[in-house]
Amino acid sequence: MKIYFSPSFIQKPINFATYQEKGQEYLLFWMTAGEFLTFENPNCLLLVPNNSTLAQQIKELVDKDETYYHIFATPAENLRFKSNFYKVKNTTFHGLIIKDTNQVGKIVGNESKRARPEPSQITFKAIKWTKEKENKWGSFIGKLEIEPFSLGIENLPPITRLEFMFVTKENPSPGPGDPNVKNLTESELYKSNILPESAGKTFTMKVKKFYFNDSNTLHFSNSDNYVFGSLSEKKNQNGNQEKIPETLPKNDNSDESFASKPNQINHKETWEKPVNWKIILIVSGIIIGLSFLAFIIYVITTKKKK
Repeated sequence: MKIYFSPSFIQKPINFATYQEKGQEYLLFWMTAGEFLTFENPNCLLLVPNNSTLAQQIKELVDKDETYYHIFATPAENLRFKSNFYKVKNTTFHGLIIKDTNQVGKIVGNESKRARPEPSQITFKAIKWTKEKENKWGSFIGKLEIEPFSLGIENLPPITRLEFMFVTKENPSPGPGDPNVKNLTESELYKSNILPESAGKTFTMKVKKFYFNDSNTLHFSNSDNYVFGSLSEKKNQNGNQEKIPETLPKNDNSDESFASKPNQINHKETWEKPVNWKIILIVSGIIIGLSFLAFIIYVITTKKKK
């Protein structure tokens, strides 16, 4: 999996500040809300080895005020997470260290079109869905507990929960927002049973932005972070939805299908040689007729003797 980042919003007092670790000096850059991988509390800083080509490249973009148009990409395994590593003015930050700048690529954009990454696909198994109480506008938050899975970033704790925020149009908002971004209430997930009935099932979904409420919880609220229509139950090798069979499998002319299962009787031979009831009825009729004839002969013979 690739992780995308943009050194767009570099502000004081962090801009061009440095951090030392094991003899290596790093430049610190903001990873703010709205970017492709971000943390709500605390925020996260990107640590780029100083004196590297990448650090120089980012500095030049800052000087030209062109950081907004371009993004960078690197494998998740090339990042190392540092929890609460940096504090300035009573504010604490997480950090993501780039281990090898040679594994970082640049995606070029321009003034008319900002570079955008392809959505990432994640796979997870659901455990339990919990829906919080709706407010008076019908908005609510749902939390899906899942089996732990990792993005591949070193030292980043496994993700154990997905949080879905459904905000209705009637719910007051602080501003007009982006007209191109749709709330989850306009997605297929709203008023659907796919999440409430997800326990025990494995799913795939596509993510535009990884937004962490904390280091264990991914948050989704709109089309800017979740690809609408992408959540689906994982299919088996035959391309069908994995379902538990409701009845026993049909006889497939194979002894293994029944005889190999413990505590089950192999009825295959009986099913392959059905009883011919027509013959039985004819034979029974003949036997009954002969018996009746023998009875008549017996009665006549007895009368003659008298």
